[in-house]
Amino acid sequence: MLALVVGYGGNAGAEEITVLTWNHASLAETYYNPAIAEFEAAHPGVKVKWLDRKGTEFNAFLQTQMVANATPDVVEFQGMLWLEYQDKGLIENMAPYLAKEPDVAARFDPKINDYWGIADGQWALPAQWGTTLLHYSIPAFKAAGISGPPKTWDEFMDYVARTTDPSKQQVGFISLNFDWAFWPMLATNGIELLNEDMTKAAFNTPKMKEVVTALADATAKGQISKTSWTGRWVEPNGEFADGRDAMYLAFYSSYSFFKSASKWVSPETLGTAQWPGGWTVPSPQAWSIMKDSKHPDLAWEFVKLMTSKKWAAKYGQIYALLSGNKEADAENVEYFKKNDPSAAEVLEANLGALDKITGAWKTPKNAEILGVRRRSGCASNRQLRASSATGPRTRTRSGSASPSAVGNGPSPIPDFTAETRPRTLLFRATSLASDATAASHFDAR
Repeated sequence: MLALVVGYGGNAGAEEITVLTWNHASLAETYYNPAIAEFEAAHPGVKVKWLDRKGTEFNAFLQTQMVANATPDVVEFQGMLWLEYQDKGLIENMAPYLAKEPDVAARFDPKINDYWGIADGQWALPAQWGTTLLHYSIPAFKAAGISGPPKTWDEFMDYVARTTDPSKQQVGFISLNFDWAFWPMLATNGIELLNEDMTKAAFNTPKMKEVVTALADATAKGQISKTSWTGRWVEPNGEFADGRDAMYLAFYSSYSFFKSASKWVSPETLGTAQWPGGWTVPSPQAWSIMKDSKHPDLAWEFVKLMTSKKWAAKYGQIYALLSGNKEADAENVEYFKKNDPSAAEVLEANLGALDKITGAWKTPKNAEILGVRRRSGCASNRQLRASSATGPRTRTRSGSASPSAVGNGPSPIPDFTAETRPRTLLFRATSLASDATAASHFDAR
């Protein structure tokens, strides 16, 4: 994908900041171009170079830029990816900026900001916020004699069976196939991924085996769609849009995708609720300032603009998402109540899901966690490491070798080849969906 580069005004000697976003190329005309134009108008002589990459390309591209001493000033991270860079000392602590400008700090809900808080620092600010939610077909529920969403795990499994109707080619449940997205199902059963100090896997329990077995059995009976374990993003969204599933465990951002492809979704036919027990997994995006930024203060000004009420509200309205800006989100809830009541229900469910967070473990030390399998790094990362290994090597706290920062050179490039992310581990249900007996062999080691 070619880089998107936009700049307005300025001259040959203009200062330039580079911004890297996560899969937002489609928002060029409606969002980024006008926001950047406003920023440049407010900062004469400054130009913004905007780069965008799909999620599958993002990490390798960012690391390549860092090796080339062309680190972007501002980076929009998805999910917990920020933590791996923070652990290597590669992103700026924004807490001092927030302390100087309390009016900016007041924009955000502390419970949301806590997602990017560790080691007495604030390492990112929200670009969008949302969590997993349970969507359900009101007509399917009514046909099964069900009046509202399930409140417990046992009730959920009962609803899965009752809403399955082979005559209509309708199954009771489907899920997005992201490993961390499954964790509401586990957390509501009291299953923990790690022990309290996050040094050892804690999920290899009889209860885990029981839950996985129940899911496998329901899949084998045709009550849970196999797409939950074989699809990814497009396939589950498309299947729910077709009306083939009574319930759907999905991220907040799924709503706009399945609604646009659906003929049945309306305020009268779609219900949205938190998962039974209130457990939820965030999957937000957030702005960080990179440590190697040559213009950190300008980078901060850009982050301030993008998290302002004006631009946060505009972004939220485009995709029916929360922005993390309290005033913008409150305004958008009212906007959608008038224009799209189902979207308003999604936003309100997200705002109510801040007290029982799972799937967001703040540890990049995955290679050290006992009982968690290590995943080898991709070849591109290994090649990147080899090409960047100039000068002495040091041991990082995670035990992997990485180049040291020497003099005024660039910060060390993160070595992700010896690590995996806990949120993406453990619960690979594909084999369970195709072979229910696999559940009997469940073992975390």
